Amino acid sequence: MAVQYETDPNHHLVRTTFTGVVTRWDQADYQASLRCNRIFDPAFSELIHFEMGAEIHLSFMDFRLEDDPFSRASKRAIVASQPAVYRIARLFQLARRDDPNVQIFATTGEAELWLGLG
Repeated sequence: MAVQYETDPNHHLVRTTFTGVVTRWDQADYQASLRCNRIFDPAFSELIHFEMGAEIHLSFMDFRLEDDPFSRASKRAIVASQPAVYRIARLFQLARRDDPNVQIFATTGEAELWLGLG
């Protein structure tokens, strides 16, 4: 699977990793899986990481708010250590109308600190 996640109820967090080639179908499957996960709470925060070499084939329309299983109040931290990942992360931010709850970080440590994990 191109999108893997771990639900951490103790920290009210979902750790999401994108690997390989990621399409809108992978994104849709991920969102559906979260909605069916009995441990998941839409109020959880999310830490998003992209494996080196991941190819992200998503467009602006793939980040529609109505498809998002997370609440608008959820914090979303995206680790963008590669230029291509930064562009996708920025697209996600723009789709959220520059929501302050969506932030982009260069390192996992910075993202975890912002999420209150460190």
